Amino acid sequence: MKYKLPEGWVWTKLSEITLPIRKTNRNQENSDDEFQYIDIESIDNSSQSIKNFKLLTWGVAPSRAQQIVETNDILFSTVRPYLKNIALVTAGYNLQIASSGFCVLRVKGVNFKYVYYYVLSAEFISRINKLAKGTSYPAVTNQIVLDQNIPIPSLVEQDKIVSLLDELLSELENGKEQLSTSLKQLKVYRQSILRNAFEGVLTKEWRSSKQNISTTETFPKLSHETLFQLKRLPEPWVWTQLREISNNIEYGYTEKSTKEPIGPKFLRITDIQDNNVDWGSVPYCKVSDDKKGKYLLRSGDLVFARTGATVGKSYLIKTNPPEAVYASYLIRVRLMETFIPEYIYYFFQSEFYWRQITDGQVGIGQPNVNGTKLSELYVPITSIAEQEEIVKILGSVLSKCDNLENTIKDNTKLIENFKHITLNKAFEGKLTEQNLSNESATALLERTRIEREIYINGEQKKKNTTPAKIKMMAEELKDIIDILIATKKPVAAKELWQSSNLRDNIDDFYAQLKKHIEAGEIVEMPRNGKESFLKISEKK
Repeated sequence: MKYKLPEGWVWTKLSEITLPIRKTNRNQENSDDEFQYIDIESIDNSSQSIKNFKLLTWGVAPSRAQQIVETNDILFSTVRPYLKNIALVTAGYNLQIASSGFCVLRVKGVNFKYVYYYVLSAEFISRINKLAKGTSYPAVTNQIVLDQNIPIPSLVEQDKIVSLLDELLSELENGKEQLSTSLKQLKVYRQSILRNAFEGVLTKEWRSSKQNISTTETFPKLSHETLFQLKRLPEPWVWTQLREISNNIEYGYTEKSTKEPIGPKFLRITDIQDNNVDWGSVPYCKVSDDKKGKYLLRSGDLVFARTGATVGKSYLIKTNPPEAVYASYLIRVRLMETFIPEYIYYFFQSEFYWRQITDGQVGIGQPNVNGTKLSELYVPITSIAEQEEIVKILGSVLSKCDNLENTIKDNTKLIENFKHITLNKAFEGKLTEQNLSNESATALLERTRIEREIYINGEQKKKNTTPAKIKMMAEELKDIIDILIATKKPVAAKELWQSSNLRDNIDDFYAQLKKHIEAGEIVEMPRNGKESFLKISEKK
């Protein structure tokens, strides 16, 4: 083990202190009966709580609804465990069913919350993540989780540790919530400042002290209908569209990136993080000289993410960048020289901009904004002098907001780090003073082993005393081909599934059915309403 345990503590596997979880038998359930379904999406992994459970009936429940859980069961997601979708089951609906995507830990003989806090620890989660397999959705099996060791002290010591952790972690969680509230308030304040800036409120007094202010350009007048839908602006402000103040709106260059310096830097969406670009980590790309000039970036250029989760995110090239071109998932906007890029960039942080981007998204699976939609964005324009004043004020105010936001985020990380340190100390026996007069952990685990065996034997006896009628039904389960041959008439797909030997796994049932249909052994009949009917092929 990575560390030595205090005297009286012992290591044991999670499987030695947990009970088997009973699975559902859907054939014995009424399709209209309702239950509370808990899946991965039900877990709030910032607070480790169940918040978004679903009320379902067996008639519409997914095949993953399999595990019957009880109050104080521990849910540990075996899919992408690094996301820490972990929670305690609390008292709720009369029947609670968990997805098969969880390893359910039902603790026996030890303090359930002691085990819960242990699986929350960074050491445990790190260990599990190293054992995960898969690229897109790395996962572990239930057995891998159950095979992990846990340090066990006496029951008295467990209770003391849980009591301390309850108090300490509650205070830490309160601190995180306060910081989270501050972050939300800061976001509201930031948007309030931006809204005032682009409605002319922020510079109202400045305008009143100036004379003969006018826009330096004449823009095509927007239709009366369009102006009616837009916010009314003060004189001399006007609404225009992005295309009217841009020299160029251009898609990026399509090429593979490489770490080898075979050409200019190749700016991608993923290189823009927290409104910053680390040019040292930006890769390179190969590009011919005649194309390079078209895609080279320069100070004052605005680039937009046109697709994916960050669609609409923008970045302003503020200083002379290294020789760099931009990738095809970005759109570059190069403004006319009579407009201040920082002013337009700040507008692209405002709610009015984001509302237009959201309305202009195209596509369902992968939202995106094309160059035409971008060019049609409405932008409020005022004189160059007022643009400069707005940039000066926003630069000062938003810089302070950024500093405060970074401080809040840093403090949140400090709380998380302290939480991990506290949990590690607890399970190394360094959080409390040891008392060797307590019952030894060895004796506790021996008693737990006996109680666990008694429970498992009792559950086995219940299975062996299954009513004769149910036993007979189990013996009569047949292959879907045999069922259709015996009936000699069309059978509803749902009835066929529930009568077959694949009734416990609907995915396997449909996979088998597909093979029989493709082989011409089973014929799919025309639907009768929502119900699908099947019959044996005459060839068969």
